[in-house]
Amino acid sequence: MSNMDKKPQLTSWVGTSDDEIARLIEGPIAKARYYWLSLCIAEPWRYQGFVVEFINHDGRRQYLPVGASLHGVVKQWIALPRGARAVRIRDCDLSSHARVRLDKKCVKPARSIWSLGYQAFSLLVALRRRDIVDHTGWAKQVLNWWRRFGLRATYQKLQLCKVRSPEVPLENWWHEHYTQTAIDAGELKARLGHHVKDKVVVWIFASEEMTQASFIATLESCSGQDAEIWIDSRIQFDVPTYVSARVATIDMLYDNPRWNWCLIVPVGAKLLPYAVTCFYRASINQNHIKVIYSDHVYGSLASSVGSMPDRISLKPDWCLERQRAAHYCGDVLFVERSVLTQFKALWSAEKPMSCAYSPYSLLLALAETQLVDAFHHVRIPLWLQTYTHRLSELNTVLTQHLYRCGISAERIVSEHCVAKLNYTSTWQPVVSIVIPFRDNVVVTQQCIDSVLTLTEYAEFEILLVDNQSQESETFIWLQEIERHPKVRVLNYDDVFNFSAINNFAVEHAHGEVVILLNNDTQVISGNWIEAMVGCLTLPAVGVVGAQLLFSNGLIQHAGCVVGPRQVATHRLAFQSLGMAEKRHEGILVQEVSAVTAACLAMRKSLYQSLGGLNEQLTVAFNDVDLCLRVREKGLRVMYTPFAQLYHHESFSRGKDSTPEKQCRAAQEVEFMHQRWSIKNYSDPFYHPMLDARLANFNLNPFPQESIDWSQL
Repeated sequence: MSNMDKKPQLTSWVGTSDDEIARLIEGPIAKARYYWLSLCIAEPWRYQGFVVEFINHDGRRQYLPVGASLHGVVKQWIALPRGARAVRIRDCDLSSHARVRLDKKCVKPARSIWSLGYQAFSLLVALRRRDIVDHTGWAKQVLNWWRRFGLRATYQKLQLCKVRSPEVPLENWWHEHYTQTAIDAGELKARLGHHVKDKVVVWIFASEEMTQASFIATLESCSGQDAEIWIDSRIQFDVPTYVSARVATIDMLYDNPRWNWCLIVPVGAKLLPYAVTCFYRASINQNHIKVIYSDHVYGSLASSVGSMPDRISLKPDWCLERQRAAHYCGDVLFVERSVLTQFKALWSAEKPMSCAYSPYSLLLALAETQLVDAFHHVRIPLWLQTYTHRLSELNTVLTQHLYRCGISAERIVSEHCVAKLNYTSTWQPVVSIVIPFRDNVVVTQQCIDSVLTLTEYAEFEILLVDNQSQESETFIWLQEIERHPKVRVLNYDDVFNFSAINNFAVEHAHGEVVILLNNDTQVISGNWIEAMVGCLTLPAVGVVGAQLLFSNGLIQHAGCVVGPRQVATHRLAFQSLGMAEKRHEGILVQEVSAVTAACLAMRKSLYQSLGGLNEQLTVAFNDVDLCLRVREKGLRVMYTPFAQLYHHESFSRGKDSTPEKQCRAAQEVEFMHQRWSIKNYSDPFYHPMLDARLANFNLNPFPQESIDWSQL
């Protein structure tokens, strides 16, 4: 009997050797069939996601995505082809050497009819998910996918919506969502092409490490853009005869009166065919806009601009602090004529600079004199980057910029960005830390002790707000802690209302700055107050939030994403710090839509002028509502990873498990939808093509179906 005819090895053991740790089936299997996986993965937070890896009949490795719950539980059908062998589960990061370990394993084969029936049932259950606010939009997307690709593909895609799942394969996602983009952009180009010729030029500028090949690749991508091409005279390579372009200095470009907008492109960048048209469309009737940047993709010089990229960069809207630290806007910029005139000296030097030098310098210098609405983001990829940056070379530019702005910051070297900036200040206001509690002495004492023993900031007071405690241990501890010179105890003798308790306490605060702090938090970094106060001194900042970790070290909060399907979601929740670092997210001071009141700092005067937390929101979303009101006044909400605390979430209050609590929670959700039109809210700091339900910066398996070209 051949190996192909042998019965598959479907044992329930967990192997001991590295290769056998997560082995599911020995194989090779005799015929194509479905298998039911019921697994429990040990320490699931160590991995980016999970795939089933197998070797098919011709020896090639294949991968099937696996969706896991928060705690690493997998319950999923997979279809394996005939001849599959050495089937195992592994980290979806194929460069990772981490071995996935299973605490529980059950693998069972079944007839196709049963598995397909289960998949259909799962799809129907997914349509009724409670965590989706916009059920109509969600159902429309899922059913549309079902009609286009069938039950099996839809079921597999739904697995990618689970908490611990691999990211949607970029190849599949790119072809699905940007094929239509190219068609629509082509139609837009046909309509606006004659306007572009009269108002836009492309300036290809020299870079330090350019080659003949990179120059030709850039030039050819610009040649079909319906815009006149000007080439930096510092570029010594010959221009092919089949390309119409002018070689000139930046002064000669400026002296030409025909254009209103200039698209600056470094040698080594390649424009997508519709790039100039999309940039121009975004500028129409927008007199306040001075600079436009876009998303972009990464590839090689040999990559076709329309082919599948290696990586994709989906960016937030303008955030000066993030641009300082990471130069996330990139090097291809659509610049208004007066701006290029103001900063043309950046291209006048005889020696070519790094690709990023001139765009980075321009953006930071412009931000010193322009308001935030001078910067506009086009939320589709319009160019391809074929080179890598030496971002450390930009530190001189950053130093000069911070000096001109009168801003001081501690710099932390990082290979992923220009520098991590921890903003500091000579301003040392008295800070009042408001901590509501009810009994739970062990938890509350842990919080207070960490604040008193670890905090390096000198001028602070703690306002302990007792909300109807009843345990004798609580009163004994209060008598003791109240003797500490930095602690005051206030009594709030009314039913629990988180908003009202904090508003009451702030009225009694002596500090110029107040920090709302949950009693189930614990200080980690001694300079947490300095980090928050430093951010409060940045221009137009109203609120600052901290980085909060669960007890096991996973991220609990790194800012919030607001809408459109949920009121708010914590960014990077349940991700490890290492995984967040790999994503280049959660590691920088940056602007966000909202932060949690578990640790929130703001000036007392601003808090009181806004009326404090909304007392209609007794438990949830009062912090999100406060942040949105701050933003409504034109002020900013910042997140800093340099204020780091543990948050042992809901130890005091508990979960919304009773009918009364669930009714209250539903009313608070409804309030937020009525007040802020959450379904129509587009978070400016989280790209709409990313998964907002989990806010984990994965590509959204079911993103919005089409791009609104009128909003470019």
